Amino acid sequence: QELKDYIATITVADNKDDLTTDDIIEISRSRDGEAVSTEGGFAPGVYEVTIAVKDSSGNQSDSAVITVTVVDTTQPVLSGVTDTTLAAVDANGSPSAGVLAATAVDTVDGQVAVAYSIGDGEVGANFPLGDTVVTVKATDAAGNIAEGSLTVTVTDQTAPVIVSASGVTFEATGAEGYTGTTDSV
Repeated sequence: QELKDYIATITVADNKDDLTTDDIIEISRSRDGEAVSTEGGFAPGVYEVTIAVKDSSGNQSDSAVITVTVVDTTQPVLSGVTDTTLAAVDANGSPSAGVLAATAVDTVDGQVAVAYSIGDGEVGANFPLGDTVVTVKATDAAGNIAEGSLTVTVTDQTAPVIVSASGVTFEATGAEGYTGTTDSV
């Protein structure tokens, strides 16, 4: 609810004039006893707005204090939480550094940090071969949490190579040449 809408619900009266809430004037705004400017709006917190009303003769009422409490109950919005497939670089899988690029934006705090975890632990140096479910979490200053998950799939996409294939010499064992087994070749 807007402050203006709330003020419109206040009842004002005068012995002479037909006053409306349009005749209410704001005297001050404070937070924790300190005067504040809320030109850009009220950040989360508790404020005291002091108001009064004036009639056409210039008489001003005693002031009244409205306590305005602004809360942030909206969680950040995650983006970039998408499954990904990586090629293994070796038997340990694929390096994890710089692979995940999720972001989180909060209506109050703007960009907030994103944390990644696997089960109860942190993401290690490598994603192992196979599927790994990664939890993506962002928490704003008010403690609102956005959470998602993605799967990192690491597959062996590299064909094997023959590292050494030098020639071999076999002794002929008869008229047909070498007739021995080739099982150990």
